[in-house]
Amino acid sequence: EGYEKQKWMMFVAEVDEELVGVAYASRGDAKRTSHSCLFGLGVLAAHWRQGIGQALMNALEDWAKDHGIHRIELTVISTNTRAIQLYERLGFGREGLKRRSQKVDQHYVDEYLMARFV
Repeated sequence: EGYEKQKWMMFVAEVDEELVGVAYASRGDAKRTSHSCLFGLGVLAAHWRQGIGQALMNALEDWAKDHGIHRIELTVISTNTRAIQLYERLGFGREGLKRRSQKVDQHYVDEYLMARFV
């Protein structure tokens, strides 16, 4: 209680004034879910393995802690092994499978629901 109830946040990463990564978080609207947030993360392929994803995740986690958020959730396409490995390395666990939840190149793909506690 007593935390500022900021609903969302976005962080960006730039290299030489070029946008190379973005992360966003959206907190639950209801009182029962306001302790959690759903986030997304993306980094341009040319900038993978430079610590940008990790830095964006650190910024999101700091924001979550500062705003009374205790649970961070995400979804990730089940074939995106690079992202899944990053999230697991950061302490996220798989909690479920969302079957045919996205359509990519005219094909339905599954997503994992992953979460961790702050």
